[in-house]
Amino acid sequence: MQRNLPYNDYRLKIYLTPPLDEALFFNYNLFMEVTPLVPHSFCYGVAKAIELAEKAIEENKGKKVYLIGNLVHNEIVMDSLKKKGLIAISEKENDLYEFLQTLPPQSVIVFSAHGHCESFDEIASNKKFKIYDATCSFVKENLSFIKDAVKKNENTIYIGKKGHIECEAALSISHQKVELIDKKSGVYPTFPCDEMVNVICQTTLSLEEINKAKDYINSHYHKHNFVAQRCLATEIRQRSIEKVDDSCDLIVILGSQTSNNSLELYELAVRLFGKNKKVIMALDKNELEKFDLGGYKKASLASGASTAPKTFDEAYKYLLSI
Repeated sequence: MQRNLPYNDYRLKIYLTPPLDEALFFNYNLFMEVTPLVPHSFCYGVAKAIELAEKAIEENKGKKVYLIGNLVHNEIVMDSLKKKGLIAISEKENDLYEFLQTLPPQSVIVFSAHGHCESFDEIASNKKFKIYDATCSFVKENLSFIKDAVKKNENTIYIGKKGHIECEAALSISHQKVELIDKKSGVYPTFPCDEMVNVICQTTLSLEEINKAKDYINSHYHKHNFVAQRCLATEIRQRSIEKVDDSCDLIVILGSQTSNNSLELYELAVRLFGKNKKVIMALDKNELEKFDLGGYKKASLASGASTAPKTFDEAYKYLLSI
């Protein structure tokens, strides 16, 4: 007996093991009905980043391979890469700039999917590091736009989250021509109100956060150019949450508390459905098992873009068994 998941990034198939008794299987009242929201599991950018990190390990056997910053924000994925030999240098525990300066010439490094500060490239070039750059294509596009704007001597307001590595990468391009707006942290740009400003945003923000920042910018800057490019995978997943069936009484978000796109999914689900549906967030099946889910009949299962296919499959089968 098998059930096929709807299309996702990996076109996974789920097999129920051990096989269920046919009579029990067709008595649907005995089991929770589970709808996987699509897309789920790794997005293209995360899958390519992991593939590149594994390539770096494979091509440099016998050498130390350093990951500068978290490749992706998911503990399970990171633990798997560490076991394969990747040496992860977290931005939360280290000054990445200072760490790069301590590395010997021709070291092997992997840059994370979230982008990195401009100064890192200077060190890497001077020391002739062997570089594997896993920066997401959406992040690259935004950084490229900002660099072009700086060359034209134009001001850019960046909508983002203070301290996030993607945000810090954008701000590092120019401390004079790029400024942050983060309403949650109370950070606002200081450019004169009569000057023209470009506006761009962190790729994993929710549309609600972007619109709140837009309202502020519209009221303070008369001349502006919005180029608020968001990650397509993030945008589609958020739209999928918005379309959850009314009959659903449980929404499960799989993802890490360190993952901004996963947290955004959870916060969006709580805002939209928290009053009449149970909304929970868990890293994996083990965390999911800590919740009392007895009595719920119909669940929607979603995941952040850095949740592994195996993690999604295990959670899906567990919910089906309740």
